Amino acid sequence: MKKILLKLRHLILSILLFGTAFYIQEIALNNENYVIDNASIEKTLHNLETELENGVQKIAEIVRTEKYIENNGHTWLIDEDFTNFREKEITILVYKNDSLKFWSDNSIPGMKLASSRKFDTRKISQIGTALYEVKTKTVGDVKIIGLLRLKNKFSYENKYLKNNFHNDFKLPSSVRISALPGAQGSNIKDKDGKHIFSLFRINKLDTKKEKPGLIAVLYFLGFAFFLVFLNQIFSEIVTDKKYSPLWLSLIILLLIIARFFSIKYRFPDFIYSLDFFDTKAYQGTFPSSNVGDLLINSVLLAFLCANIFKIYNLEKLILNISKNNKILKFTVVVPFSLAVITYAYYIFDIISDLINKSDIPLAIYNILELNFFSLIAYSSAVLLISSFIFLTDRIIRL
Repeated sequence: MKKILLKLRHLILSILLFGTAFYIQEIALNNENYVIDNASIEKTLHNLETELENGVQKIAEIVRTEKYIENNGHTWLIDEDFTNFREKEITILVYKNDSLKFWSDNSIPGMKLASSRKFDTRKISQIGTALYEVKTKTVGDVKIIGLLRLKNKFSYENKYLKNNFHNDFKLPSSVRISALPGAQGSNIKDKDGKHIFSLFRINKLDTKKEKPGLIAVLYFLGFAFFLVFLNQIFSEIVTDKKYSPLWLSLIILLLIIARFFSIKYRFPDFIYSLDFFDTKAYQGTFPSSNVGDLLINSVLLAFLCANIFKIYNLEKLILNISKNNKILKFTVVVPFSLAVITYAYYIFDIISDLINKSDIPLAIYNILELNFFSLIAYSSAVLLISSFIFLTDRIIRL
């Protein structure tokens, strides 16, 4: 019995960690004290979107008729009344050739607005300490951007800093907002009938007790210990010369399928409502469309790369196929080499997107700006590069 428990210790730890995380999650998601009225939220949102579109259209008409850039430079619209915009928490920005020429208020730090490119592909964007819906319109070489504040996103709260929603929504700050849909969340649609964000109810009475970071860590540790358990099992089975790679292949296939459905259906739902599983800071391509998925996928890829040569004796396989014929051996090795090159391109694309298409601070020389997203990005890059080096080394040995 003691030997069995010793062998299963990592699996038992994994189950305990997953169970504890799920238990805390259920307490945090105890939403009997508050109900979100989707119809009411969507009606309010559509009214605000109309105000946003009208504001952008108004500025576009002025741009078309007054040729402000040539005549008045940056002093135009000085006499316009933007009181209604401020009351509706709408900010208007005007760019010419990607250079900011006008902004309707000072609610957003100027350094966050240096370029209009960050608004090109995102309908929801975090700018500074708030989350905004984005509406853009182009008139010649002038780009007009309207921003509707949805919710503040401070890293912590006190009596002065509150993560409150737009006043018209009448939602408590404990409700979480995500740009991606969730099975347990309230999925909200815009005027065009398309999903724009999801709301996740958190028990207002338990908000102070809520530990979303702790839940995420527990889930991640449970996943890590499960991989350690699988690695141990693989190592023990491979030492038995009578083992069949088919069963281990089946385990890996089931692991990949489970991961695919986890990403597709965003499960566990509570974890996918957290900031680092959102696309505000980084929006990559499937299956690593956010930094949270990127980290988990990087760990899984490193695990698979470390075990693929344990499960399959590729050297023996190639030797049996080639029969010591160098030309035939070269022909067999080429597909493996192409797979490694494809993997290298995949890693390059991810790192390139992290650098060029994300708002994650990655400059080592500016260490004070680095945050938890930076740590995840660097950890993922290290895991991917390490797995690539390992694969390349083994392929060269073939």
